[in-house]
Amino acid sequence: GAARAAAEAAERGAESTVPLVARKGRASYLGERSAGHLDPGAASSVLLFRALADATAADATLDATADGGADGAVPEADAGGEG
Repeated sequence: GAARAAAEAAERGAESTVPLVARKGRASYLGERSAGHLDPGAASSVLLFRALADATAADATLDATADGGADGAVPEADAGGEG
């Protein structure tokens, strides 16, 4: 879904920070030596988007289960029988 696509885009964006030289924050004190390292802010954003994607996927799974599954079938316990 959209959340998974956002997480994948965040990963690509974070990877693109590796060759950059930091100009702001604590990493800027390293100057040219900051190049070659993943930006920590970008890395934390990836974690947030992954968590969002996982949560929305889990929520969709719960919704499908509550609605009788992805195929729309009524679970046996709810079909009026004993169980």
